Amino acid sequence: MKLGFHYSLAKGFSGVVAQALKVGADCGQVFSRNPRSWTAKPLDEADALAFQAAWRSAGLGSLAVHAPYLVNLASNQEPLRQNSIQTLAEEMIRAGRLGAQYVIVHPGRVKKGEDAPSGITRVIQAAVRVLEIARPGLVRLLLETTSGQAGDLGQRFEELAEMVRGIEAAKPAAVGICLDTAHVFAAGYDLATPKGLDRTLMDFDRLIGLDRLAFLHLNDSRFGLGEKKDRHEALGRGRIGSKALARFIRRPELNHLCAVMETPRQSDEDDRLNMARARSWASRPEP
Repeated sequence: MKLGFHYSLAKGFSGVVAQALKVGADCGQVFSRNPRSWTAKPLDEADALAFQAAWRSAGLGSLAVHAPYLVNLASNQEPLRQNSIQTLAEEMIRAGRLGAQYVIVHPGRVKKGEDAPSGITRVIQAAVRVLEIARPGLVRLLLETTSGQAGDLGQRFEELAEMVRGIEAAKPAAVGICLDTAHVFAAGYDLATPKGLDRTLMDFDRLIGLDRLAFLHLNDSRFGLGEKKDRHEALGRGRIGSKALARFIRRPELNHLCAVMETPRQSDEDDRLNMARARSWASRPEP
């Protein structure tokens, strides 16, 4: 399994490769803009090309751009819906300029009292429109699994399967899934036991298909199984735990994927510790 982190843009795109190399990463994820704003500074073409070249020269693999948190493809409020479509389409275009292979987005949320099927239909329609606008080429749109917090859609594999089928009917091969370990655990999928992990991956394959799983977020969870709270924890320091995450990392059907850690950090040392744990688990034979 390839391992990496979500990297800060505090020092611009020029600093991202240095961050990745400093912690011994193979791959990564970035925001291309402020994730809590609708507006974005245009990408400088020279900076984007320099970043692409530096990323390739460093021998780094898969790169994902995470969409802004404001995007809500499930919204029934027209201004928010249109802003979400336009912003996500822009992210697909920006990701292509940066040489990224994926844009990862939370599918969206419905308000209390709204039914999930209507929200899922809106996600499908909005995602298809995004792909029509962006004409993404080699960039693939990935729907991220969610914890189910605050009306989030995508907490159940059945919901994601319906979204994927609907989008693929109009745009074949343009969509996939990013699985977040903390999110699926919080949503009620038991990753903490061997049988639970087996069942989770079997259900994913049966409902969605492991061929549609394109990217991983490798996080421990601060809260327990099925608590529907989205709070990441350092690897082995949360409720999923070291043994379970080690089992997850060693699964052969996941070996080809990039797993990005979005673990809490105060300094580079936190990232180095998380990477060291993940590397040691990956290299240790199954007990």
